[in-house]
Amino acid sequence: MIPRRHFAFLESCRNYFETDRHFFVHANYKPDVPLDRLDIHTLRWLSWRDYVPPSPRCSGKVAIVGHTPQPEVLDLGDLKCLDTNCCYGGWLTALDVDSGQLWQVDEKGEVRTQPGVVENDGRSSLSSDTRGSPNHRLIKP
Repeated sequence: MIPRRHFAFLESCRNYFETDRHFFVHANYKPDVPLDRLDIHTLRWLSWRDYVPPSPRCSGKVAIVGHTPQPEVLDLGDLKCLDTNCCYGGWLTALDVDSGQLWQVDEKGEVRTQPGVVENDGRSSLSSDTRGSPNHRLIKP
């Protein structure tokens, strides 16, 4: 049984976080809706397989998201997805948004010192399945 205090902690967490240059959400966003007006489903659960933001946010800030597993970090310039499939044997990824430095570790504790980044030639290919899209190319930073 999960202790009630764990649920209380999760319920107290923010739905998003913003800095001068970035905003952070667990799952997704809609570029024309202010973050404080987005519904919980979009912020926490809406997969990119169901909705790909068609354009950058009107604020011009870079979106840092997760929730939709990628084979590598996905970098679209205005949007970075850090979900690298750690719950299914992939990597747990951390990003220093100021320097661009990435760190990755797997479930065995192996550290990946040269993480890959997938850049995408266009958003349209992301809507069906972001894994293995022919428009992705692996870039070593």
